[in-house]
Amino acid sequence: MKVDGALLRSTMTNWISGVAIVTTTLNDLRHGMTISSLLSVSLDPPIIAISANCASQTCSSIQTSGNFAVNILAQGQEGLARLFSDKKKQDVRFAGLRTESAVTGAPLLGGCLANIDCSVTAVHIVGDHIIFLAKPEAIITNSATPLAYVNQTFGEFRQLD
Repeated sequence: MKVDGALLRSTMTNWISGVAIVTTTLNDLRHGMTISSLLSVSLDPPIIAISANCASQTCSSIQTSGNFAVNILAQGQEGLARLFSDKKKQDVRFAGLRTESAVTGAPLLGGCLANIDCSVTAVHIVGDHIIFLAKPEAIITNSATPLAYVNQTFGEFRQLD
């Protein structure tokens, strides 16, 4: 069987993941997008990685600004995840949304499971995506249930007894 992008995408929908919104600021404009590709790369030194579509405004803004915040979503934030993944709503994603400014200047979203403020340390272009390696500059954590995503459906993670 020949592997193409459609087959890979269909297969990967079976992989359960958390959901995050990556945000950045460039020239006083806030940018953001929903991602599920987040990885802890190293603990010593602390390094994380995200993957972003090269065609997105947010990806371009991260390349230029050199920083971003990862806002790990909690259960009940499905609406934010949908808003920040809708390309038609790219220009209104932050309308009426209160944010705080991170150490790097990236917008932090409230009510999240965690916010990780990052400085980009390396950029790798891979196909139609860019992998950003980044050093966490600050982390905020909260008690909440993580938002999960599998088979194009949002849900929550529950521990088995």
